[in-house]
Amino acid sequence: NLKPGSTITLKVYEDFDKSTMISANTYQVHDDSIMFDDYQWEDQNFWFGVYTIDPYLKLNNNFIVFLSEVTATVIEVVVNNSSGVFRIGRLFIGDTFSPKVNMEFGAGIGSNSSTSVEESLSGVEYFNQVDSHRTLEFTFPSLDSQEASLLLSLSRRGISEEFIVSVGDYTNLIEYYNQTFPCRFESVNPLTCKFVNNFSQAFKLKEKI
Repeated sequence: NLKPGSTITLKVYEDFDKSTMISANTYQVHDDSIMFDDYQWEDQNFWFGVYTIDPYLKLNNNFIVFLSEVTATVIEVVVNNSSGVFRIGRLFIGDTFSPKVNMEFGAGIGSNSSTSVEESLSGVEYFNQVDSHRTLEFTFPSLDSQEASLLLSLSRRGISEEFIVSVGDYTNLIEYYNQTFPCRFESVNPLTCKFVNNFSQAFKLKEKI
């Protein structure tokens, strides 16, 4: 919850005394705010001004993703032009995968909701409001044997494991934030061998919220 124009600079150092900087990248903050009307009447902040975690879970998460390997000891976060509340969340450490051949045309990103609707005898509709989640479907059409092996290991973890997906254009902040989120497999599709040393695999991912 920062002022418009705020930026976050992520400085990565090789050693504890911060004498050797590996990288320093500045990102424009994609700021969100919680309007007073968004609070339910029983919310603690509505009556007592007490901040609880539940309302903030509705905020869009901002992800900064390093697609190349980074060996570092200290990560320093510098917030510029800040006025309000911000939270530094989780740090995901693990392998990354970026295919040599991009996904094929026809990929789709959408938003699904589990909100249910009931109708009274008079026709009045009542909604059981549930937050929506993003979905992403795409296919890698041409994978070599090494890439296929990595994706097969990922698929074997099943539908409960969490990972980060990022397909946004880093030069377009709106697109980047909309298409970078934590997710899981909604369904696990098989790895298909098209011909020798050439594989394909379709993915159907669901946002974890």
